[in-house]
Amino acid sequence: KNVTSLSGSGNDANNNSGPGDPSGDSTFGPLLPSGDRACLPSDNSPVGTVHSGFMKVQSVGIFGASCSWTEVK
Repeated sequence: KNVTSLSGSGNDANNNSGPGDPSGDSTFGPLLPSGDRACLPSDNSPVGTVHSGFMKVQSVGIFGASCSWTEVK
């Protein structure tokens, strides 16, 4: 799998949180009960992308495909 990092130069004024704390990052949606972060409808990054210690994953269920950001361990 190809892995794409969205980490910039670290000069993002909108993200004041430290590494591993996605609370201030506009890439992630709300926190899910599983501890993962939801994907946003405007997110067009490919599955497998790693950003701020989370990897974008996609799963397929009976209602179709779903996307989330899972913490890389």
